[in-house]
Amino acid sequence: MEVLHPPAGRIPSRIDGNANNLSVVMRVAYGEISFLLTGDVEQDVEEYLVENRGEELRSDVLKVAHHGSQSSTSSVFLRAVGPQSAVVSAGSENRYGHPHEDVMARLGKAVGNEKVFLTARDGTVEYITDGARLWVKTHSTNTP
Repeated sequence: MEVLHPPAGRIPSRIDGNANNLSVVMRVAYGEISFLLTGDVEQDVEEYLVENRGEELRSDVLKVAHHGSQSSTSSVFLRAVGPQSAVVSAGSENRYGHPHEDVMARLGKAVGNEKVFLTARDGTVEYITDGARLWVKTHSTNTP
């Protein structure tokens, strides 16, 4: 596990002052499989990470930032991460309208709609790996 953000020392002024941008971003790897956990960071931090971390962002699974808010998950960031799957943690019919339809469209284009998981729709999303392969299990409590 590696903490990619916030940076050690002084926080760059372009990302300071916004509590969301102080979220911890971690990359977790087991064998050949990796996960990028992005907290609530917004596009300013995504840009900063692409510029300063580049290839370190490459990950198989992306936990989408800020519940799929329109302020995160830019196309540039998605290209840098190159995920095979993504999960959005957001409550059903939440008052913020998360995830935003633009973010969902970008995710669908990047990984395919069938590999985008939503906790509001799919319930608990569980990724399982042996370090070489990756499986996804969902545990929905929704009744038909």
